[in-house]
Amino acid sequence: MTLPEDPLVRELATARAEIERLRRRLALSRSAVIATDPDGYITEWGGAAETIFGYGATEMHGHHLLELFADETEFEIALGGGIDPRGGAVTVRHRRKDGTLVWVQLQLVPEHDECGERTGLLAQAVDVQSSVAEIEQMRVRSRTYDIVPLPIAIPVPTGLS
Repeated sequence: MTLPEDPLVRELATARAEIERLRRRLALSRSAVIATDPDGYITEWGGAAETIFGYGATEMHGHHLLELFADETEFEIALGGGIDPRGGAVTVRHRRKDGTLVWVQLQLVPEHDECGERTGLLAQAVDVQSSVAEIEQMRVRSRTYDIVPLPIAIPVPTGLS
């Protein structure tokens, strides 16, 4: 790629190439990356978000982040425990396009401009549905073992009859 002579045009071309490179990387991520404006309305929708939630980017742009949560309680849990400038995460239920619920580990990080004003939220979501199902299966098995006593075989040493 040949860069233009004008320094401003060259800087713009370089910045556009960098943005495109970052978009390609983001598209390969298994984590759903979602950006919102300061009021919580979706402005960016990463490729993995479509896989996790079932909605395409054009369907979700302009919709409120709240629409993805199973209910307002889950949203409040996420806001209470998930927004962390250091990047903490919380596990909550979200609603897919087909109406099914999925457990998602959600990390919400506030974004700020140069003056410190909040410009939105950056959300990273990872589908942990299979992990939650495995944990529940372990709990069920654990309760079964607690209820049903296991027979204990004590070997008798030979020659002690």
